[in-house]
This record gives sequence, structure tokens and C-alpha cells, in this order.
Amino acid sequence: FFGEPEPARKLVRPADRRRLDTEPGLTIELLALGRSTMEPHLFRIAAGASSGGSYSHKGEEFIYMIRGQLEVWLDELEHYLLNPGDSLYFSSNQTHRWANPGDTETVLLWINTPPTF
Repeated sequence: FFGEPEPARKLVRPADRRRLDTEPGLTIELLALGRSTMEPHLFRIAAGASSGGSYSHKGEEFIYMIRGQLEVWLDELEHYLLNPGDSLYFSSNQTHRWANPGDTETVLLWINTPPTF
């Protein structure tokens, strides 16, 4: 999604971030550039936006909430409502889906390993 990997950069300024608009109401900014083991993103999720369905893949994921709310479902058995300051760590092998149930934009840090984009 973000094109060819480039040499790793230690410092990434906001103007240098790569952006990905994957779904309506979702903007993802890549917070590290180049090949890495982790892939940190800044997600901006519009009110009412969602993943549209469940998905899974190999790896692990970590979410840290900055602003707004996020609902996350894991394997359709676990349901979490995340608020600012909350964090969630889970295996990417679990099916997962998410949605912003609030009426304001949600902003969060989402880290995947191995990289998925």
C-alpha cells in the first residue's frame, strides 16, 4: 500500500509521513519509514466509520487510544470499548473488526508486527 520499502529512517517528521486512505472515514499515517519489524500507524477514524467486517492475519497488534472512542471485537466473542488512555494488545490471528461509535473523530496509535502495509 505504501509502495517500495526504503532504507530505515530514525526520524520521521509529520510532513514526511506517508498517508493511506483505505476506506471512507479512515486515514492512516505511517509513523516509521523503511523496513522494520514493527509498523506503527496513526489512525484517524471519522465518526461512525468502521472496518466494514472482520479480518485476520499473522502477527500481533497493539492499540493506544489518544482521542475519541473505538469498539473492537475479537473472534466475535470479546468486545471492548476503548477510551483515551486505554490500550489493547491481541494476536492478529484472532478475527477482529472495529468501529468508531462516537460522534467525533477517533485518533489512536496502532502498531502491527510484522508489517501489514
